[in-house]
Amino acid sequence: LGHRTAHLLTLRYQARLLRGLGKLDFLSEVNRFIDPEAGFLAEAVDDVPHGHSSYFEPLHGHYRPEMKVRKLWLPVGSDACVLMQVGLVRLPILISRALVMRLAATAVRRTVTALRRGAARGAPP
Repeated sequence: LGHRTAHLLTLRYQARLLRGLGKLDFLSEVNRFIDPEAGFLAEAVDDVPHGHSSYFEPLHGHYRPEMKVRKLWLPVGSDACVLMQVGLVRLPILISRALVMRLAATAVRRTVTALRRGAARGAPP
């Protein structure tokens, strides 16, 4: 079958929204599968279920959103890669579609800007 590796880790972190108005507590199980011969990395991020040995209750005053994310990194040539990602996050509040699109556009713009800066610093002249 060749050289393939699988990795499993549990990740817990907190985030604040709107200067602490909303407090989130994430507890996720991350499954990664790497196949160097085929040249890809696949990742699945899911919530840790309530009865799981790694489960912790959310911190006081924090909400744990439902989250499911799938990622796939594929090579593009010998020195670059592309990331394909799809996900679902359910928050405790209703947000209009227009606001979600505006927030997503801002997040993507900042991410792409940071990636461009990093690529410019790391690229040889």
